[in-house]
Amino acid sequence: MSPPRIDVTVALAHYDAGLNVVPPREDGSKQPDLQTWTEYQDKRLSRERVAQLYRAGRAGIGWFTGEGSGNLEVLEFEEQTPYDAYKTQAADWDLVELVERIEAGYLSASPGGGFHWPYRCTEIGGNTKLARRPKELHERKDENDSVKTLIETRGSGGFIIEPPSGGPVHETGRPYRLMRGRPETIVTITPDEREALHALARTFDQMPRAEATPQRRDLPLGGTRPGDDFNARMTWADVLEPHGWQFHHESGGEGFWTRPGKDRRLGISATTNYKGSGLLYVFSSSTPFDPEQSYSKFAAHAVLEHGGSFTEAARALASTGHGAQAMSVAPDNPAWPAPLDTAAFHGLAGDVVAAIRTHTEADDAALLANFLAAFGNVVGRAPHAVAEADRHGGNLFAVLVGATAKGRKGSSWGHIRELFTRADPTWAADHIAQGLSSGEGVIWAVRDAIERTVPVKERGRATGEYETTVEDVGVADKRLLILESEFASVLKVMAREGNTLSPVLRSAWDTGDMRTLTKNSPARATGAHVSILGHITQGELLRYLNDTEAGNGFANRFLWFCTQRARMLPEGGGNPDYSPLVHRLHGALEHGRKTGRLERDVQARRLWAEVYPELSEGKPGLLGAVIARAEAQVLRLSLLYSVLDGADVILPAHLKAALAVWEYCEASARYIFGDATGDPIADQILRALRTSGELTRTSISGLLGRNVAAARIEHALRTLEKANVARSLMRPPSEAGGRPAEVWVLSSDSFVS
Repeated sequence: MSPPRIDVTVALAHYDAGLNVVPPREDGSKQPDLQTWTEYQDKRLSRERVAQLYRAGRAGIGWFTGEGSGNLEVLEFEEQTPYDAYKTQAADWDLVELVERIEAGYLSASPGGGFHWPYRCTEIGGNTKLARRPKELHERKDENDSVKTLIETRGSGGFIIEPPSGGPVHETGRPYRLMRGRPETIVTITPDEREALHALARTFDQMPRAEATPQRRDLPLGGTRPGDDFNARMTWADVLEPHGWQFHHESGGEGFWTRPGKDRRLGISATTNYKGSGLLYVFSSSTPFDPEQSYSKFAAHAVLEHGGSFTEAARALASTGHGAQAMSVAPDNPAWPAPLDTAAFHGLAGDVVAAIRTHTEADDAALLANFLAAFGNVVGRAPHAVAEADRHGGNLFAVLVGATAKGRKGSSWGHIRELFTRADPTWAADHIAQGLSSGEGVIWAVRDAIERTVPVKERGRATGEYETTVEDVGVADKRLLILESEFASVLKVMAREGNTLSPVLRSAWDTGDMRTLTKNSPARATGAHVSILGHITQGELLRYLNDTEAGNGFANRFLWFCTQRARMLPEGGGNPDYSPLVHRLHGALEHGRKTGRLERDVQARRLWAEVYPELSEGKPGLLGAVIARAEAQVLRLSLLYSVLDGADVILPAHLKAALAVWEYCEASARYIFGDATGDPIADQILRALRTSGELTRTSISGLLGRNVAAARIEHALRTLEKANVARSLMRPPSEAGGRPAEVWVLSSDSFVS
């Protein structure tokens, strides 16, 4: 049975919808059935010519895409799999509404299992293959047939076959099907929306990209090259954000970015760390990057700052402290923290780490941080110490900072939780919570009983007396360990106007007494015992910890632990023998719950007097704000080591263990925050100074887009000056005359007349 023929009425309906209609050949070649058709790729056939071509009926209908069809472009999915994956991923890219709008206008299915999304746009391109993959050997027809197209466009000069085509126009003989919409309802989208569609499609490309790399001759030989040093020291936020790139989100260790000048809500223009590569992949053609290449941080810096010249970029970086000669003295390049001193592994805490370490890829610092935070919460509120008038319990706020997945932050918790589950199963089942979103939520988890005073009534009439009724019995056991594996989300939540999380958590650390002034939240908590264990990457922490939370004391209530994978265990590490540890841990918990106030003994007091001046000495910048509670943190840690030993006083060994942990946390904070000031304008100026060497007031204003007030710039410069990282100098007038010029340089720089 021959397929139905398409008559002139159908063809003219497509034509009247603004489409450049041409019949396809009826030999399965998918080509236009015109002897000479290249002239009509951008020039529309006449209505009379279309009627003539279809007067006898045809098996198919085709469109020339491009200008002749009103700037029509078609996004073509060759198979069901990439089509389904694209629609799933569109949710993470905020493109669901756009996809639904396009499909509501027109969606067709090809006989080969593909799908067509036509749309019009003021900006279109030629036919472009957006996503491909290497063909398997069994898929290849010959040695040159090595690439499979997954997603492509038909644009200027393109040709597409559409429903109700069928029969001989396709090699299978099966029909094209119209799923939704009509030719006259094809939508028009904006250039930004089109770019977002294409960018998402490019993420499915599986073909290897050439990496933009410098030639060895462009860089100094021997030792650490400036570019390699730059790659190790910088985050992608350091490289991209000063140039207007906006971070969109992270998924599976891959960062997603929106290019400068584009509304962040309209999608993504690039990714970083695709499949763990550490490289930048740009999908947008509206940037200085080549979409066909991938870029390291140094290569991206060279493109953004030096017009793509690796030689100039390397020389500039070397002059600002990057490379082998500057590595040991550059104050802005703190090293990864040295391993924890053996004093930190005193007593039961050290024995627990030793028993677990060979069974996990997590490092010792992560295991110790988890153990101390968990023990401090499980033991409860009874053991405490006092500094002046402030009470300090064993509840710690600790955050593990490391690379996503590769830092093994989550792995370090599994063994510790199993140990405490055996020692106190009730705590493990009922007193661990996840997800910090509001202060009210934290209070509710450890709330007091909620009572209400109401008038006494008899037979419906008030007697003039009142009674207290209990509306909610509250929580009796107020131990709560909050496990936040995505601590970045906590920092983002706190940035929302009106969110009460920050002040409530500060109160939880300070006294355990919490309440908010929210009218509709009657709950309050007194004597709560709240601890926090968080996980975050360094890039996320620097991106989302704003200067307010750093300066108001939120950040310095946390212990920051740098963590990384300590060993490779391809087959897993098995399970340690918890039995002897559980018995000792249970004994320490029982003793601790009967303990009250702990004080240092005579020798510990002497040691405290020696270390106190250095602990209490303030440091400048963001680092100083983050480690400002050194004395209190060491006191809490020493308290825990004492309780773990079953002691009734804090001994020198306990204080030394606490100091060792604090030393590691301070080194971690120095590695994480470096010499950042906490002032985003000041830090942007500082990054520019490291690149250019010197800046005038005019160039600083230009750096900031000329939309930052002079008073705000002045404040930022004084912040840099106070932190002793930058200073101003007066450049002498030239021989031709003029006035001296003020320039800003790094503190170690000076002019030579």
